[in-house]
Amino acid sequence: MDGIDFRFMDFKEIVENLTITDNSPSIPEVIDRLFKDIENINRESMAEIEDAQIEEMAVNLWNWAVTRRIGLFMSEEQTVKLYHVACKLVCMCEVSVASEQALRRKILMNMRTGKGWVDVGNALIADEFFQAAMAGLEQLYVKLVQRSYSEDHLIMQKTAVENDLFKVLSYQAESAVAQGDFQRASTCALRCKDMLMRLPKMTGYLHVLCYNFGVETHKHNKYQESSFWLSQSYDIGKMDMNSVGPEMLAKVLRLLATAYLDWDDREYYEKALSAIILANKAHLNPAGLFLKMRILLKGETPNEELLEAVMEILHFDMPLNFCLNIVKLLMDHEHQTGSQLTTELVGWLQNILWNKAARSFEVQNYADALQWYYYSLTFYGFVQLDLDLAKLQRNMASCYLHLKQLDKAKEAVMEAERWDPTNVFTQFYMFKIAVLESNSDRALQAITTLESLLTAEKPEDNDLLEDRGSHTMLLNLAAQFALENGQAIPAGKALEYLAQHSEDPQQVLTALKCLFRLVLPQVNQTPGSENKKKEMGRLLACLNTALLTLAQAFDGESSTLDSRANEAHWFRKIAWNLAVQSDKDPVTMREFFMLSYELSQFCPSDQVILIAQKTCLLMAAAVDLEQGRKAATTFEQ
Repeated sequence: MDGIDFRFMDFKEIVENLTITDNSPSIPEVIDRLFKDIENINRESMAEIEDAQIEEMAVNLWNWAVTRRIGLFMSEEQTVKLYHVACKLVCMCEVSVASEQALRRKILMNMRTGKGWVDVGNALIADEFFQAAMAGLEQLYVKLVQRSYSEDHLIMQKTAVENDLFKVLSYQAESAVAQGDFQRASTCALRCKDMLMRLPKMTGYLHVLCYNFGVETHKHNKYQESSFWLSQSYDIGKMDMNSVGPEMLAKVLRLLATAYLDWDDREYYEKALSAIILANKAHLNPAGLFLKMRILLKGETPNEELLEAVMEILHFDMPLNFCLNIVKLLMDHEHQTGSQLTTELVGWLQNILWNKAARSFEVQNYADALQWYYYSLTFYGFVQLDLDLAKLQRNMASCYLHLKQLDKAKEAVMEAERWDPTNVFTQFYMFKIAVLESNSDRALQAITTLESLLTAEKPEDNDLLEDRGSHTMLLNLAAQFALENGQAIPAGKALEYLAQHSEDPQQVLTALKCLFRLVLPQVNQTPGSENKKKEMGRLLACLNTALLTLAQAFDGESSTLDSRANEAHWFRKIAWNLAVQSDKDPVTMREFFMLSYELSQFCPSDQVILIAQKTCLLMAAAVDLEQGRKAATTFEQ
């Protein structure tokens, strides 16, 4: 039947053919046509068709809509439109005196159609069907009273009618809420509430319905209406504790307290507090404790009561994130403007804040970490903890650096230096900022200060930097950072210090090689003989460090000896080249040649090395002879 063409059929044909159709792409269009046409059809226009035929057609259409709405993926609105058409057709028929079944069917169809329109957001149309359902229920009640066989039978029939009446009233309440008619909605709901004594099984349903009304009206900032519905939900829920548990009652009370709080009227502050206390007694929940704190802060509660509430939270051992939210709430409301907090409480709050910031930093959420550090910063008016404050400023500086906010990082580090100038991390961050600013002089000053702090006999507490490995780690990081940012001069100084203080021979040699690669291209370009002499003296000291490292740090294994020979070759050549470049300074030239000779002692004694060794010794002797000839006294000679 998929090929049916509905375009040229009349209303009756369309309905009859639709009900035998399994699928067709034109079904949505057909449904819209039926929905539009039904408004222009009445009993007179279908006079040639008997009531029984119309009723059969309506029932078939209804059943088709019920069974096909899932299989055909019809929208909810399309299904409701079919209900609408079928219901209108049924209502055209005269219900016979004996047809209680037809009357019940008519009531059910009106109820479901009205509810369907409410669910798809058209409450205005729904009211028409609810009114028809109410009228049908009145007719049915009269028939039942007239036809009852016994008192028990009458009671049973009345209960059935009352169940349907309850549903229609609750649906009308939904429709009224959707239309913003609070008076009609509350009247319907209260009628339902009065019926609960006779219909106890409906208690849970009405309880949830009133709660949903409370949620909906609260969303639209109708706090008075919301408080009414939530109060009714709570009262109804208490009527049947078997079907409504304490958790749900507490949930209703929390929203009721929120509604009173959002009402923003001093008159309702006490009601909000009473509601949340009752909620926490019914079922303790972090949300309830948090809301209680909000209410207390809104009511300008004395600090003593607030502290008592905080201690209550500690007593119940709430999760960390919850405690952090409490801290944030306190900070946002400036709790610190009252009496001074205890040192223990401040320490507890600070520990929570710093842990949260550290977690954010670990996942590279630096902006979030900064926010928690800001909260922590506001607590330092309570207890003067200079070193902790300096550490906090350093942590903030690190976040700023990651966020590339250099000016703010600089401010934070300067503040840290003001509180704790002898801390190695303070100087380390000052070095990084100077490098980023391309301020070589400031970077050299910072790395020099850092080196002196690291090598002090009794260093201050520098954030648990206890061993020498940690010291050289900082120097290594400083060198890497300067190199990555193209700052050769501070990088060279950091490498020089690293070579002096590292206890790892390979790290020392690697640092020295990197230093020579940086410095050598600049030596010939150094203006003035004094400056060049100074640089040569620096390189001479570095070569002596390399010689000492090669002499002490290698064992007798062949692989290690081969490695030492390779390193010695590299530094031997450097010393030779520097000796050649020192032709205007014979004494320095002699030192470089002798170093080249001594370094060659760690190399295999092949012909090339032997020739180089003889050359070094000859050149050194020649320099000594020349110096002797030029000496003014016999002692100098």
